[in-house]
Amino acid sequence: MNTMLTEKNLINERDDTLDIMKGLCILFVVIGHTYTPVISNFVYLFHVAVFFMISGYCFNNKYLDSWKGGFNLLKKRLVSLWIPYVAWNLLFLLLQNFFLKIGLITNDKHYFDLNPLTNYGFVNFLPIRAFPKTILKSFFFMNCRPFVGGLWFLGGLFFVTFTYSCIEVFLKKLKIEKFHIIISVILLCLGYFIDLKDLFSNFGITKQLIIIFETEILFCIGNNIKNCKLIRDIPTLWVIIVLGVCFLFLGILMSFGRISIASNIITNPIYYIIVSVLGWYFVWSLSKLISLCNLKKFFLFCGNKTIPILVLHTLAFKLVTLIQYFVSTEKDFVVLALFPVFKNNLLWSFLYVLVGVGIPLLFSLIFGRFNISKKIFRF
Repeated sequence: MNTMLTEKNLINERDDTLDIMKGLCILFVVIGHTYTPVISNFVYLFHVAVFFMISGYCFNNKYLDSWKGGFNLLKKRLVSLWIPYVAWNLLFLLLQNFFLKIGLITNDKHYFDLNPLTNYGFVNFLPIRAFPKTILKSFFFMNCRPFVGGLWFLGGLFFVTFTYSCIEVFLKKLKIEKFHIIISVILLCLGYFIDLKDLFSNFGITKQLIIIFETEILFCIGNNIKNCKLIRDIPTLWVIIVLGVCFLFLGILMSFGRISIASNIITNPIYYIIVSVLGWYFVWSLSKLISLCNLKKFFLFCGNKTIPILVLHTLAFKLVTLIQYFVSTEKDFVVLALFPVFKNNLLWSFLYVLVGVGIPLLFSLIFGRFNISKKIFRF
């Protein structure tokens, strides 16, 4: 094993490392949704933040040099984000009442007596006349269907990409691009303040607005990390040290705050930036080590199948919940609708993760062979 990750190797393996990072992060998303004590709290500190930072890292600023570049960026984001968002929501909209009928979700208020981890499993019957309005909302990244709530990330990424782009173009005109990070910090503080004071709570777009304000800085940091010398010419021993230090500090900081970008929960802006950056280097260093072993192919595959895993893992969880129902003394069938999991001790959580990753990957292997499902649903 080489003890030095040279710049030449980094150039050749750069895409692999980023895909491995995405594979790790989507695995952390699945782990986080098992709500396993301590483990879920740990990964929630950074898993989504690193996704936004990877997107910023991969962003090509040359898109902003011309109107044609801007149009190409829009077209690319429509294909990669808007189409799968609408397609998956439409599919699960058509399946919603069927899921309700077979008990995967419920409108039985006894659901709340079973101490659910979240209330997302309680869903009312949706009449056909409500379908057009629901479909229209999905065109604007609003109102995800049951089981596909994780798609909020696609909407957040869509809007934050263009927020970042507009700020960057404006600052380029003024020739003060270096001030972008300052504006990003101001936006973060503004989003935090809006949430803290519950401003504009009567407006349906407030949550999305806060997500944009609080994630634009992640996108910006990711875009700037590309030029950071810390990721060049670094020996494997130092990669291990970076991994250990980041793990240690994240473990310590976990006791002092909580992060949930989807729920607009950040302890404070400083804490949020620190754990996000630590999370980036934790995932990056772990990815560099994985790239040197046989696990590389698995994480590369996961990194290229993030959308199907994101969409299908909570539905796949129901298979484990069904097993738990049959072996449990709790024989109320409403437990099948408990969201996202029923019992979440370490052993069951491992099985949830195994199924939550394995079944979407199996679907990807099957449907990824068809161009239409690959282009529309991103299998």
